Amino acid sequence: STPIAKYIYETGARHGKRVQALGGAKNHAVVMPDAELAFAADALIGAGYGSAGERCMAVSVVVAVGDAADPLRDLLAQRARRITVGPGDRAESEMGPVITCAAKDRIVGLIDRGVAEGASLIVDGRAPSVSGHDAGFFVGPTLFDHATPQMAIYREEIFGPVLVMVRADSLDDAIAMVNANPYANETVSAGYRSRHGGNQRADSGAHGVLLLRRLAQFAFRRFARSRHGRRALLHARQSRHRALARRRQRGARLSYADAGISAPADVRRSCGRLRRHAGGRGLATGRMLKTNSRIIQ
Repeated sequence: STPIAKYIYETGARHGKRVQALGGAKNHAVVMPDAELAFAADALIGAGYGSAGERCMAVSVVVAVGDAADPLRDLLAQRARRITVGPGDRAESEMGPVITCAAKDRIVGLIDRGVAEGASLIVDGRAPSVSGHDAGFFVGPTLFDHATPQMAIYREEIFGPVLVMVRADSLDDAIAMVNANPYANETVSAGYRSRHGGNQRADSGAHGVLLLRRLAQFAFRRFARSRHGRRALLHARQSRHRALARRRQRGARLSYADAGISAPADVRRSCGRLRRHAGGRGLATGRMLKTNSRIIQ
């Protein structure tokens, strides 16, 4: 969807139109060894397989750090196998079909490619049994382990019920992996160490402390290929200033470089630009802009 979003944005801009175009996403969840793994697994099942994975805020990559990997994989596999796949008019159905036959074929093709490239297929959802609907567009919950950033199942937006687990030796390695991904919708984290340090260094996405985003929340910091348009830039600036304000409240010493400016005069210019972009969008934006001029003083 990213090439389409870029095309729509460029075409609209050429005609003088304001455009906000949302493209592809590859949302990551970083799970630390000190996380409550049973809770994290329950949350990941909903975040990864809800709506058959066909939503832009679905978590599709789990970055398991250190000793969290094996027990988290086992918990996810147990829960994924218990999900009932079926049509929406059945009370027992927990996950329905994907949108079209073409979508099903593409998802199954990417699962085949993941197997061919060497990822471990822990739960195979390519041929779920749905009585009375043999020709339906059903793909069951699928779980990969030992994927790598070079594999297609990691690089491409699958947009289906496929959860890909990659492994990292440390939090720093996990953050580097998230930041290197070309998509930048959201990053969520589980574990004390990831919440108290990792969120300040991961540039991709809306950082949360609990592993479940059922509704879209667009407080992103870096958009990369996921979003195009002026509003994207405004949201990125606002979110960065709020993050700096939180660091200041915790007593951290900030420099002008932290705020992305080179001299005190740039603070005033930055505020002026944001005021013009924000227009009359409410008191909360106004308060944020006032904070911007004081944040590093």
